[in-house]
Amino acid sequence: GRELAEMDDPAKRRRQEREEAKAAAATASPAAEKLKYHEQRELDALPGRIEALETQIAGLEERMAEPDFYAGAHGTIQPVLDELADARETLEQLVERWSELEEKQDAWRAARNPP
Repeated sequence: GRELAEMDDPAKRRRQEREEAKAAAATASPAAEKLKYHEQRELDALPGRIEALETQIAGLEERMAEPDFYAGAHGTIQPVLDELADARETLEQLVERWSELEEKQDAWRAARNPP
């Protein structure tokens, strides 16, 4: 009786079906699609934006490496630390977006020119 009740649990069955659908969607490859105009412009601009952020991060890290940086007041240290954290987070997001667009472009090229 208990096994039958567990097998006929509609909530459990729906949950399992949702999980199976998610797994199938994750493994299915989307149709190769050409980058839209704005995506191509974004892809073209990302290397410059990434380089600028890397330069900004390097400058902040140099500033923090100065011997007297941490001897200063908290009010002057914390904004630099916050700016560095924000810059690193933004850099991570830009690199991820750049990777997504590159993958999309590569998939489209591969679909157009099969080996």
